[in-house]
Amino acid sequence: FDHIFPHAITVGQILSEDIIPTQEDKLSEDFQDKIAQIDKTKTILLLTGWSQGAKTLYTSFLHVLEKHSDFWNFFQILVVLGKLNQDLQSSFEKQGIIVFDFLSQKEIGHCYHIADLCISRGGTTSLAEQKLFGIKTIIVPIPRTHDQMDNAKYYEKTFQDLVLDQDTNDFEQQLEQTLIQLKNYKKTPKEINKNDIIKAKETILDTFFR
Repeated sequence: FDHIFPHAITVGQILSEDIIPTQEDKLSEDFQDKIAQIDKTKTILLLTGWSQGAKTLYTSFLHVLEKHSDFWNFFQILVVLGKLNQDLQSSFEKQGIIVFDFLSQKEIGHCYHIADLCISRGGTTSLAEQKLFGIKTIIVPIPRTHDQMDNAKYYEKTFQDLVLDQDTNDFEQQLEQTLIQLKNYKKTPKEINKNDIIKAKETILDTFFR
């Protein structure tokens, strides 16, 4: 907003410290059981959409998997459905996919920690969290929203993430080809620096309260 409001200061996206996984985190037994099933030798792909508006994204992903039974040799797939997409849970589980209906901030942090790739919408917070963990993101912005497409283009240019337009006629083909290209992808391990998260908050405190 520094180009819009006079005297404004850009501090960056404010993220929660809860996103950083620790050994002391109290995680549900169900979550721990599912995490224990993960084959970390494969490329770990996390699919998040959360909202009802993500149903097209989820169903397109299922269509791609139906065409590529060999993907199981390369990908370990985790899906976060959100509360409004429970009717798709059985379709994913039949494919052997690990499914979460909802994740707490702590739990999503643990998933980001192990994930190599993420298929995600273009929300500001989600993209910033994923980049904190060094994840390569396939960004599918919510259609007809200028801010998510702008976010996606920034991450594409700055971090070489990938952007797909859900409204194109060949969206599923693009998603398919992207996954084929990334089936052996593993991210470079990255140590999370807590200062990367709190820097924006510190800027606010220093500027206005100290």
